[in-house]
Amino acid sequence: MDKTLSLSSIRKRKATLDDERSELEFRLSQIDDHYEELEAAEDFVKRFGEQGEGSDMAAEPLQERLPLQPVIRAKTTREALLLALKVMQEPWQTAKGLRERAIQFKGTNIPMATVSPTLSNLKNEGLIIREGQKVALASRIIDVVRTINKEQFNAPD
Repeated sequence: MDKTLSLSSIRKRKATLDDERSELEFRLSQIDDHYEELEAAEDFVKRFGEQGEGSDMAAEPLQERLPLQPVIRAKTTREALLLALKVMQEPWQTAKGLRERAIQFKGTNIPMATVSPTLSNLKNEGLIIREGQKVALASRIIDVVRTINKEQFNAPD
């Protein structure tokens, strides 16, 4: 590969970075859209209950009334697992439960033989924490600890 610094190579690299930035901004907008959908679903469940108590919707499962298919598509198993850990209500997940949600983000099957080594790599990178058979996104656990400490000790951020 030519290592010569030229105006054309600089412009080409800038164009590549602009494309990458655009992709990331698009993905962030997808995350924001999905988050808004989840907030609306949460409000619905708070108002009407999980099985639509007192309404004609009681016999129909909530998932069928509110199809919350991921707006985001993960390109890799690693990406799908991290997204799943970020959006799942409970921070601590088993590999099996995490895999099921990650499959929705990826849109294709993810074999358990791929999930386990990927989780090990994420743990080695410090992105997840393992506690027995469950894993959690490290940043979510740190946020919970900060909140608890702040509440207990009334400490400023």
